[in-house]
Amino acid sequence: MDQNKDTFKLNPTNPNIVELLYPQPKAGTNSYGNWYLYGVRKDGIETGFFATDALHKKLSVYGQGAKVSITKEEYAPGKSAWTVQPLEGTQPQAVAPVATSTTVDNRTHDIHKQVCLKLAVELFGVKKGDMLSDTDMVTIDTNMQTLLSILESEEKVKHLTNSDAPQDGMPF
Repeated sequence: MDQNKDTFKLNPTNPNIVELLYPQPKAGTNSYGNWYLYGVRKDGIETGFFATDALHKKLSVYGQGAKVSITKEEYAPGKSAWTVQPLEGTQPQAVAPVATSTTVDNRTHDIHKQVCLKLAVELFGVKKGDMLSDTDMVTIDTNMQTLLSILESEEKVKHLTNSDAPQDGMPF
């Protein structure tokens, strides 16, 4: 947007019908905080307005060419917020989903098992140099497996704990 173009203040009493002229606003920070300058077409004139953080968040889902109505609405006595409604078939831009891994590989499982073993031993209260009975070892192993199932969720762990590897209860 041309820096010399006039800006306007959003009308707090009537809907502000605008078309976004750019994919993103100009943004910066000053002594008042973050600012967002939106280049728009309003009533056939290219102009711009400054948006608050909250209004910017609502407008940021729309792209260049989007036509929206921006209205100030009171949601409690003395409290109001800007609302943004798309016009004329304007749709929010699709947000790309963030890829997340839902599987636990063997290395991660081994690290989790070591952490859970350490926690189980600490919970049991073993002091350095203490001898453990078989019953103590079974209790610690049970606590470790319980912590592990919570950490990785039981379904994700089944294929790792039912492997052909020796099941002596130790992760190493």
